[in-house]
Parts: sequence; C-alpha cells; structure tokens
Amino acid sequence: MTHPVDLLAEYAAGTLDDAAVRAHLGGCPECATTVAAWRAAARAVRADIPEPPGPELVATVLRRSALAPPPRPVARPAWRLAPLLLLAQTRLVGRSVWIASALVMALGALLTVVGANTGPDAAWAPTVLALVAPIVAAGGVAGLYSPARDPGYELVASTPAPPRLILLARLTLVVAYDVVLALLASAALVLFGAETGGLLHLIGAWLGPLALLAGLSLVLGVRFGPDIATAGALLLWTLRLLDGSELTAGLRAVTGPVSALWTTRPLTVAAAAVLVLAGLLLAGRERRTVNLFPRQRY
Repeated sequence: MTHPVDLLAEYAAGTLDDAAVRAHLGGCPECATTVAAWRAAARAVRADIPEPPGPELVATVLRRSALAPPPRPVARPAWRLAPLLLLAQTRLVGRSVWIASALVMALGALLTVVGANTGPDAAWAPTVLALVAPIVAAGGVAGLYSPARDPGYELVASTPAPPRLILLARLTLVVAYDVVLALLASAALVLFGAETGGLLHLIGAWLGPLALLAGLSLVLGVRFGPDIATAGALLLWTLRLLDGSELTAGLRAVTGPVSALWTTRPLTVAAAAVLVLAGLLLAGRERRTVNLFPRQRY
C-alpha cells in the first residue's frame, strides 16, 4: 500500500476514522511518525491560542466604554510646531536651491574681493553685492509654490496645513538662508579690506533690494509659475544693472525708478511687504493640478 498522505492529514486532524488507515499505520512506522508529529504540532498551536472572552467580559467592556468620557485631543502651542514645520520644509525645498545660492553668493564675494585688491577704484563693492544678493534670493523663491518643481506638492496639498502656512515657512527658510549668506559675504568683504563704507552701509546696499526682488518673485511664482517669476526678476535686475549706460539712455523713465527703489529705504521695504502679502493671499486661492501621467506618443 502506498503512503496515503491526504488520508493521513485527515486522520491526524480527527476528521477521518478509517480502518484501512489504522491498519496502514500499524505496519508503516514512517506514516505513524508523520501522524504523531502533525498531532503534536496541532496541540502546540492550540495551547498558544487563548480562550475567547466570555459574554460577560464583552458586555463589561462595552458598558465602560460607553460611560467613559471621550479622549481629549492633544494640542500643542504654535511655537512648538513651528520648528517642526520649518524642518520638514527644509527637506522639501530642494538641495539645489541651497547649493546654487551658496555658490553664486560666494562667487560674487570672490569677484568683489579680487576687484577691490586689483582695481584702481574699489568703491563699487557695495554695488556688486547689491546686485548679486537680490538675484540669488529671487531665484530661490521663484519655485517655492510650483507643482512642476516641488516633489512633495501632492503630499503637501493633502495635509491639513494651509498652503499659505507652507509657503510662509519655505519663504522664511530661503530668505533667511540668503540673508545669512549675504551677511557672511559682507563680513568677508570688510575683513579683506574692500572699500565698502562700513559693514552697515554694505548691508543697507543689498537688504532692501533682496526683499523687493524676493517679494516680486513670490507673487509671479504663485500666480504664473517659476519660469515667469524668474523672467520678471531678471528683467527688473537687468534694468537696474543697465541704469546709466548708453544702452538704456532712452529708458531713464523706467530705469530711474528701479534704481531709486534699489536701496534699503522705507518705500522699498513697504513695497516688498506688500508683494509678500499679495503672494501669500494668492497662495490660498491658486490650486494647481499637475498631470502625473502625461500622455506619451509612441
């Protein structure tokens, strides 16, 4: 007789009572060992399974849960959540923004130091930094609210955090980072003996334009996208760069006001604040959808 594996399994489980199987087990030590092992395993499994609770225990648990007060939600002060939000947005802004900003700012400071030590007139150091720092900030702010450049846009859109709060956190991070870079560059220029008129004068040369161009880039980026924001910031920056040259002699009506705003004065700071506020207000209304699966042609 062959080894009846299927019959042995049923016999070990207690669902089969066959005289032929019992007779086979009496003459086949191998099958008898297999059945004994299966039964031992079944007993071990049953020993580890607790008995189901009785109806009295279930009724007691339900009665107590109905009488218990609802749990209170865990509330944290806003000042405790702010660092966590900033830390989370640091990872989503993008490593390229941090690296590119640092490289451009370092290059501008290096060129200024070299020019100050080799050129006959080193008084142009504040002007160079006043041109470099704002365009660095504008480039970093342009893509803060963009589905096309934000890898976590869909995830952020599904969270209960308002889009204005997310945008404000990212704006704070990028602008603060660029301000720190500009401060380091300013300190380096003063340390290496560039003719800057003092550290405060040097900071005043770039702080207002940085805020103005960052605000403009924010509004354009939220409303029209990062490409338009970058183009608008570059246009304003170019008008300031070419002011006073022969190429823009006929555009003094445009370049003059731009140069007048390109300083740290109350009018510039107020204009930057208005632009930032407008960008944050637009962020609550503008809801863009991105096609994650664009149609491809084969």
